[in-house]
Amino acid sequence: MAQLTIERRPPGFLHLTVNVKSGEGIVERRLVEERLNKAKDWLRYAPNSWLIYTSHNAVHWGNVLRSIDVVSANTTFLICEVNLENRSGWLNRSVWDWINKNRMRYRSSDQVE
Repeated sequence: MAQLTIERRPPGFLHLTVNVKSGEGIVERRLVEERLNKAKDWLRYAPNSWLIYTSHNAVHWGNVLRSIDVVSANTTFLICEVNLENRSGWLNRSVWDWINKNRMRYRSSDQVE
């Protein structure tokens, strides 16, 4: 019997921006972050913007977000791969620390995501 194996890409960064069409977006943010807890690591650095460290691609996370009814009904979003080796900006020190932290422990094959 053949065995199915799923190949994942090496962990990397995605950028997610969510625009809430109406309301304050508190419920939508909470629901998005509940799903992002399944990623290896993530950080919300602005009210509607996240960095995600993951082995999954943008299509996977787009499907995850589309599966949240209230998010699907009340938002638009963009999720894309981001190269944090080529970067510049004005962010809080805690955000730069998150970007620069050692993620070697996330590379183990037993990490559940």
